[in-house]
Amino acid sequence: MSGRSSLRMLAAVSIALLTVGLFTSCGSDDSSPAKPKVTYSWQQVSSGTTATFYGVGGTAADNVFIGGTNGTLLRWNGSSFSSVTTPFDQRINRIQCLSPTSIWMCCTEDKVVHWDGGSTWTEYTTGTGGTLYGMWAVSDTDVWACGLSGWVSHFNGSAWTAAQVSGATDTWRSMWGTATNAVYVVGFTERVFFWNGSSWGQVPPAGYNNNCEGVWGTASDDVYIAGWTKIWRWTGGATMVLVHDTSPTRLFGIWGSDGDDIFCAGGDGLIVHWNGTDWTDMTTPTTLDFTNIWGTGPHDVWAIGGSGLVVHYTED
Repeated sequence: MSGRSSLRMLAAVSIALLTVGLFTSCGSDDSSPAKPKVTYSWQQVSSGTTATFYGVGGTAADNVFIGGTNGTLLRWNGSSFSSVTTPFDQRINRIQCLSPTSIWMCCTEDKVVHWDGGSTWTEYTTGTGGTLYGMWAVSDTDVWACGLSGWVSHFNGSAWTAAQVSGATDTWRSMWGTATNAVYVVGFTERVFFWNGSSWGQVPPAGYNNNCEGVWGTASDDVYIAGWTKIWRWTGGATMVLVHDTSPTRLFGIWGSDGDDIFCAGGDGLIVHWNGTDWTDMTTPTTLDFTNIWGTGPHDVWAIGGSGLVVHYTED
């Protein structure tokens, strides 16, 4: 091979190596800044009131309602709370929002209130004769409410029909459901009943005689119940199954975004979380008692309590 040919070959090899090096360098640039890790925590939010809160619900992260004593109702717009003037002074115990223009609330003194989000408030007497602690709305023409002495009442869009379920000694504390023929009511002494569309039947208790305070589920046959120091799960088996014990701290509310993301709130600032594998205590900014918990998603959850207590699980 001539000297000139050798030089041409060497030049070609050098150019090829340089090209490979440039592409390799461009593809492995370590100078780009790393994306910051997103973290979430419970943060206390000023409510601007000393009311005790019991009801929380909404339709989106920027449309959340919190209700409590003396008809107190607050609306969260995504950045702050504002007060909503209500035409009644009864304590709001539960809030469920079917849409921004259909907000249901149950109260003391046998009152259920529907609000259209604007100027129209419709107040109902359900026929139970006492305080209503729980409610569940399947639609505006299929609404349930429950309370003292075993009373449950149903609204069909035009009238309420009340009846005692189980017995006069029961106090029903909460309701949850998935359809017209799948509604749960829970109460004292580990009492859980299920509406199948035509009658109420009891879910077999686990035998702890522990009061039930909250109920939430992923399906009509997959339900979690929060009680005084106990969390049960029922999937249609012989009995409810104990899945977690928080003794001696009581639980008062339960909500989840799915079966691997469940929150329970209770006394002494306790919130426990299920991640699909374990129940763990979460760090919260208070030692006050929580009364309820609800969220729009896994990183947008609200817990409420006495003395105007509101905490928000959100991005740091």
